[in-house]
Amino acid sequence: MRVITDSNTCNFPADKVWSLHEFYDKNFTKFVYDKCGLNLLFDLEVGSTYQDSCNMKQITDDIVEFKGNARSILMIMDRMDECPGLIYETNIPRDQIIPNYMTNPMLRFIDEKGASMVKDTSKYVIQFRKLS
Repeated sequence: MRVITDSNTCNFPADKVWSLHEFYDKNFTKFVYDKCGLNLLFDLEVGSTYQDSCNMKQITDDIVEFKGNARSILMIMDRMDECPGLIYETNIPRDQIIPNYMTNPMLRFIDEKGASMVKDTSKYVIQFRKLS
């Protein structure tokens, strides 16, 4: 058995996040299986930017879960708030999602093993339920 790591980056409207897993199942997993008999498994990461992505898990048709730091999750919320007509709720209120920034540049450099302008060390697991 081999593990192959690859990534692809897709831009999509934030209100489509609840159908993302189904899209990948159909257009990636099923496509590769139909072409070569390989059952391609994948992990989804979603974020406002490539560097600020969170692990995403589909819980039910109307609930997705993101695991990541506060900064990244708040950026996802901002994108969702820009979608006209999208109504959602979360299991953690927005005002309780608080970044924990590492402000010492030397410690940030050591922790990141290189240069980074922003380092949020908070950790959250938050569920978004689509209401509309």
